[in-house]
Amino acid sequence: MDAPRGSAGFEDSDELQRLRQRAYGPNADIAGDAAAQARLSELEATQRRAWTPVVATVAALRAPVSGRVSAPDPLEGPQPASTSVPQPINGAPVDREPDGGLVAEQDPVGTPTADPGPTDGARPAPWWRRRRSLPWAIAAVGVLAAAIVVGVFVGEDSNQPEPVAQLTPQGSPGPASIPVDDGILVAYGLTVADFVSYGAYGPLQVWSTTKLENKRCLAEVIEDHISVFECTAPSVDTIADFNIEPNLLPPTPSGQLSPYVRFVLHDDVVDVYRLMGGEFYGS
Repeated sequence: MDAPRGSAGFEDSDELQRLRQRAYGPNADIAGDAAAQARLSELEATQRRAWTPVVATVAALRAPVSGRVSAPDPLEGPQPASTSVPQPINGAPVDREPDGGLVAEQDPVGTPTADPGPTDGARPAPWWRRRRSLPWAIAAVGVLAAAIVVGVFVGEDSNQPEPVAQLTPQGSPGPASIPVDDGILVAYGLTVADFVSYGAYGPLQVWSTTKLENKRCLAEVIEDHISVFECTAPSVDTIADFNIEPNLLPPTPSGQLSPYVRFVLHDDVVDVYRLMGGEFYGS
């Protein structure tokens, strides 16, 4: 039963509706509001205590009873008292109280069974019971959405081409690999000993260094010179692209010659990608 407007019960009910909308509605935002969550729990607990007698009464009215006689619909206007004789049910008489009401019937084993009264036109399940299914529905939708997102990422990953080669650390480059006055070495205050060699792909030597503060760098060396030098934060893959005479590089996986090659430093491995269809593998 709703509380009259202006009463404390009505205000609590109105507040409860607003909090439930924040908790279970399409734009739920109560997860980050601890005070609102606590208030919602308090109001729902108060409401459950108030409705416990109502729920028990509804449950009793819905209990099935064998052999119940449905009472006829009442006629409009005053009616005389019934003088009809109760008819037997399954051979057993039906007793009535003086006011015409049914007395508890006896089942075959002699246990009295209370007549719950007519149930035609009974109310549907109370709204507070139906609302309990809303969080489950929202959770199911969330799980389905997460599954779709995972499927999309898995599908995208499966469509990514594999690198054509992977280079692993080979130790320090030779001290005379490039001149000590190489422009990159001088500009960043580095020496050849600060680098780790990952071997070669075609005529290109691939080096890396972490000597610069909060940087991880990738160098491409050709003809005794650092031609490309790229640096990123340690948590980001370092990418270095190079354009060279196609005949100097191994063919692409399709057998074509391409002048473009990409090196990607990921953890302790350098992945090598080739330009295919207008994009680098893995781009």
